[in-house]
Amino acid sequence: VGTGKTITVAYILAGADKDNYIKPVDKVYTDGVITAKQLTITDPIITKSKKYDKTVTASVTAGTLSNVVKVGSVLDAVTASAEGTYSNSSVGIAKTITVVYTLDGADKDNYIKPVDKVYTDGVITIRSLTISATASDKVYDGNTTANITLTDNRVTGDDLTVNKTATFNNKNIGTGKAVTVSGVTLTGADAGNYTSTSAIDAGTASITVRSLTISATTSDKVYDGNTTANATLTYNKISGDDVTVNKTATFNNKNIGTGKAVTVSGISLTGTDAGNYTITNTTAAGTASITVRNLTISATVLDKVYDGNTTAIASLTDNRLTGDDLTVNKTGVTFNNKNAGSSKTVNIIGITLAGTDAGNYTITNATATGTASITAKSLTISATAANKEYDGNMNATVVFSDNRISGDVLTVNKNGATFNNKNVGVGKTVTINGINLTGTDAGNYNLISSTATGIASITAKNLTVSAIAKNKPYDGNKKADVTLSENKIIGDVISSTYILAEFDTKDVGNNKTVTVTGISIAGIDAGNYSLTNTTATASANITGSPIPFAVPNAFTPNGDGKNDKFKIIFNNTTGVTLRLQIYNRNGILMFNTSDISEEWDGRYKNVMQDMGIYFVKYRIEIAGGATYEDTPRLYLLK
Repeated sequence: VGTGKTITVAYILAGADKDNYIKPVDKVYTDGVITAKQLTITDPIITKSKKYDKTVTASVTAGTLSNVVKVGSVLDAVTASAEGTYSNSSVGIAKTITVVYTLDGADKDNYIKPVDKVYTDGVITIRSLTISATASDKVYDGNTTANITLTDNRVTGDDLTVNKTATFNNKNIGTGKAVTVSGVTLTGADAGNYTSTSAIDAGTASITVRSLTISATTSDKVYDGNTTANATLTYNKISGDDVTVNKTATFNNKNIGTGKAVTVSGISLTGTDAGNYTITNTTAAGTASITVRNLTISATVLDKVYDGNTTAIASLTDNRLTGDDLTVNKTGVTFNNKNAGSSKTVNIIGITLAGTDAGNYTITNATATGTASITAKSLTISATAANKEYDGNMNATVVFSDNRISGDVLTVNKNGATFNNKNVGVGKTVTINGINLTGTDAGNYNLISSTATGIASITAKNLTVSAIAKNKPYDGNKKADVTLSENKIIGDVISSTYILAEFDTKDVGNNKTVTVTGISIAGIDAGNYSLTNTTATASANITGSPIPFAVPNAFTPNGDGKNDKFKIIFNNTTGVTLRLQIYNRNGILMFNTSDISEEWDGRYKNVMQDMGIYFVKYRIEIAGGATYEDTPRLYLLK
């Protein structure tokens, strides 16, 4: 096969006369072409399914060529081979397989290879990954994780990772312990082309004990009365393990000091996981200091009753260690002042320490304070009442005595001191109320009672009765009209009376002596008086023109038929008109008449009135004569 091939046309003569001729000159052409012959072939023998092997090669055997040129009995030297190729090497179905033919042999170039074949039903199936595991020993590390080495039959070069969980049956030490591999999964770019089992037998391995190296760090402590030291142990145990390292850490003695030797001994292990460890050392050592202990002193102060000074009683407590030989001394305990009050500040000064163990302490306070109360002192007050002369009231005079602290500025006051009544009497009760205290120190006392009692007497008051005589017109006798007055207490109900009042003679005269006899007193308050005189004298005039009437100054409406009613007595009633009114001390009109003959029986609204002074108001007119007006007193006696 080729182009620009030389074609030589050689003429050959034939026939009877050929020899008489010279054949035509041969022709030569240089543009001859021989084209390749298209071969045909029977269908190939092809395997369309295979297990994943990372290649795209398909198993193909070429069919038989059917139109190879045969020259004589000899066929051209040409053969065909076939190569099958998957579109990719990954697992899958309906994959494209392309069959490409290749010619071989001496005459291959004279042929066109058969047309390539394409199949779309190729299959690459998943590859079973066979995994082997070999477990190895480990030192105890607190977990069940096992160390294993995996081998498998993967295709070399594949991006494939085998994931797994490899565990011992427990975390504890032991020999020939079973190792289980589980949770096998595949990852990586080529993982989808494989399948594997989820469990693998890894055999057995051992977990050996872990060496535990223990070191001690000692720390200072404040004196606590014993040799126990603070030591922090560090060791390489597995985090979370139940392992306790026991020890005894002690100073050489309990007393304070710097750089003191600390011995850590008796190191041992306990705990659920202790059997998985072995300790490399059972002792350790270090140094630390025991520093002085701060002794905080507090005071409990006792309340007291006010006693006029600042002295307090306090008991001191502190945070000493039980059993230590330690004494806390003080130089003074005082309230801030002597006065009564609640929650008063108490100062404790001069606090010092003594005793065998005093050197192991330092006091944080050389002074202390507390609070306590000075309660008010109960003040018992006694009262001595003074006798008095009757004065119409219950007021009493008292002198106080009490149990105050000597020198205190204190005044005992009262609202009132009174007898049980105003009347005369011996050994009468005097009540003092509203007792209160003043003065600088009053707040330091509490009155037992704001009242007190005493005993005293009220003696009778001397009562002197004086008489005032009234002028009268000559009437032919010595009878005089007098008004009595007394030096009684204002408001007292008392009246004085007399039996007889007479001028020295019946004759007319000025400043005539009037003698009053038979003076006596009566009334509710009469018992409170001592009458000093039963007679009295006065002076009055007897004028030459007699008054034609008389006005009595007393009457006794007691029903004895003597002087039971009051009326004005007229010598002659001819041509006489009268206006008579009688009032009590409160100004109430008791009796009112214009009838010369009408008398007052001592009643008002049919009720007999009390003894006492009443006032008569009269106006008398005598036809063709004088007019008389006056307001004399009238004594109602019984």
